[in-house]
Amino acid sequence: MIRKPVYLTIDDAPTKDFQAKIEYLSSRAIPALIFSIGEHIQAYPDALIYAIRRGYVIGNHSYSHPHFSDLPLDACYEEIVNTDTLLKELYQRAEVARPAKIFRFPYLDKGGHQN
Repeated sequence: MIRKPVYLTIDDAPTKDFQAKIEYLSSRAIPALIFSIGEHIQAYPDALIYAIRRGYVIGNHSYSHPHFSDLPLDACYEEIVNTDTLLKELYQRAEVARPAKIFRFPYLDKGGHQN
């Protein structure tokens, strides 16, 4: 039997109690992919650096968490690039190589008008 890892995914991170959540997950060896909002990254950068140094992968969840289907393409691009820049800086500050660039649309919205 082949065993495959399962990862918890967390959206809209970080929040005020984020570091406590990371301590909980880490103490139980629960792997997670954490999708962060750019505005939250700016509010709680040290909490994310703490998570990065404990081996958690931080992904891009846009800068302001909009519905992408309501935005023009250039605004979507800006949401992603601005957050990616913040993530790059976090990994540099944590002195950890960024293992992957991952993105999750807010609200699972894929950018097409959904009627």
